[in-house]
Amino acid sequence: MCKIDISYTYTVEGREYRSNRYQLIVNSSGYDNRKAAIVAHYRPGMTAICYFNPKDPADAVLERGFSPVMPFGLIILPIFLIGLGGVVWVFVDGR
Repeated sequence: MCKIDISYTYTVEGREYRSNRYQLIVNSSGYDNRKAAIVAHYRPGMTAICYFNPKDPADAVLERGFSPVMPFGLIILPIFLIGLGGVVWVFVDGR
């Protein structure tokens, strides 16, 4: 299984930081060809844009857009909400 393993340095207000996160959601499954293409795109020594959290500049990613695993959250969310509703119902009903 292919993994996106890219290390980079960036500077915020004169301070240098290091990160190896490609995107916000960690995706360690499938899409080996896509991951290999991403790693090949970021060649050693190249300049790229990274996005950092202004409240915590040590928190950064190279890609902040859509991820193929995001739709799975839409599947899990209703299941979670149904379970949460059941728990709330039990406490409110007192049984």
